[in-house]
Amino acid sequence: MIDTRFGDMARFTSLRRDSGRLNRQISVLAGELASGVVADKARHLRGDLTRLASVSRAMERALVHRHTAEAAGLVIGAQQGVIDDIRNMAQARLGDLTILDQSRSAGAVPAVIDTMAQGFSDLVNRLNTSLAGRTLLAGATSDGPAVVSADTLLDALLAGLPPDTDAADLATHVAQWFADGGGFDSAGYVGGPPAKAGLALGQGMTTSAAPTARDAAFRTTLAAFATGALLSRGLYATDPESQRVVLWDAAQALGRANAALTGLAARIGVEEAKLAEATSRAVAEHTAMTLARNALIEADPYETATRLEQAMGQLDMVYTLTARLSRLSLVEYLR
Repeated sequence: MIDTRFGDMARFTSLRRDSGRLNRQISVLAGELASGVVADKARHLRGDLTRLASVSRAMERALVHRHTAEAAGLVIGAQQGVIDDIRNMAQARLGDLTILDQSRSAGAVPAVIDTMAQGFSDLVNRLNTSLAGRTLLAGATSDGPAVVSADTLLDALLAGLPPDTDAADLATHVAQWFADGGGFDSAGYVGGPPAKAGLALGQGMTTSAAPTARDAAFRTTLAAFATGALLSRGLYATDPESQRVVLWDAAQALGRANAALTGLAARIGVEEAKLAEATSRAVAEHTAMTLARNALIEADPYETATRLEQAMGQLDMVYTLTARLSRLSLVEYLR
């Protein structure tokens, strides 16, 4: 066993210190070899951490821009889906109204009125579509619906309808109610202002204000459907010809609504393309900055492996010397 004389204790303490140092060095080198990154970045860069900090900040900015663009792209894509659905609905009802104009069947008018009423209800439901618990077309106040129910809208329209309104004037009254500054703004739309625009996407690109249910294309579509849906409340029930006049006006409004929805879809498409480009740029920038950062703090695998092997050899030598100094053998122990 190790003698406790001063000289032997000094050598033993020195060997133990060397053993601890080599163990720590082996642990560090093994970690560098596994990760490919130097453990002591300041020493590796000779104290100049400016470039590393700059590259790291650029990586973080690119990641933020990517997440912003992806989140905005998800919302705008869902809004585009709503617009497409509404446009398909408008085209289908326009087809029904066109067929009605060519048919003189007694049951044709009531059937089309029912489809317009159902279409109006479906339209309102689509305008209140939500994604992840937030209403897509409610603007900044997205924790509730964008538009009141279809029945509430029709009730409000009937309440404000002059008693002497004839079939020829009904469409005009409805269009005025849904126009900017009309009854729809006070009694129909319950969302908030457009969501904040101008979020940075990198490369000087920013987000644009997303549409709400108050957009002119949606107002026109709501007015067209509501014009026909009001007939389901008994208007001109004893005058089928007046109902045909109203439905013909609704058909004309649907034609205008279809054109407006197409224009809105085009604007949304431009925004989608911008967000897709911003996402691609952010991903590319993040990848480039990651490569640049790795190049700054990369551990040379050959040099690291060589140093690791040397340290392990030195540790083996320390263990051998310790064993010899301690006379670690069965014979010595049995003496």
